[in-house]
Amino acid sequence: DYRMIQRRFWLCMLMTLLLFGCSTHFEYLSNFRIQGEVIAQESGVPVQGAVVFFTDTGFDYVRSKNMNAQRVGQSDSGGKLSLKFDYFWGENKSIFTGSSPQTFILSLEHPAYQPMKIPLRTTDFPATSNEIQVNLGIVKLTTRDPTSPVR
Repeated sequence: DYRMIQRRFWLCMLMTLLLFGCSTHFEYLSNFRIQGEVIAQESGVPVQGAVVFFTDTGFDYVRSKNMNAQRVGQSDSGGKLSLKFDYFWGENKSIFTGSSPQTFILSLEHPAYQPMKIPLRTTDFPATSNEIQVNLGIVKLTTRDPTSPVR
């Protein structure tokens, strides 16, 4: 009777370790290349100095909850975007969790225009040589209402 209780105890301990002890932390590096062109919606004129921010919404298990924007660059004098940046992130994996969704927001801000947020997912873009190639195409910014405050 005592041996049976002892056997059950150790079996329960083994099951507990298998279920909860099989979580592993992984660190990753994602290389992003962002391309596109920023123009004014009304006139079609290139927008110089539109600042681009990256916000993690589904990579890192901690930072994606904080939603902090990270500046990654700005449009050039012709409104062109040709930006490269590296993003380090981590996730805990176990037999109960899947992979992170790898979602993010690219925000474009300029004092003369309304801010724009573009929600994206890495699986929507090609990745070659460990580089995620995000082509935004033509991004049209709307002129800011002169009475609205600048953020």
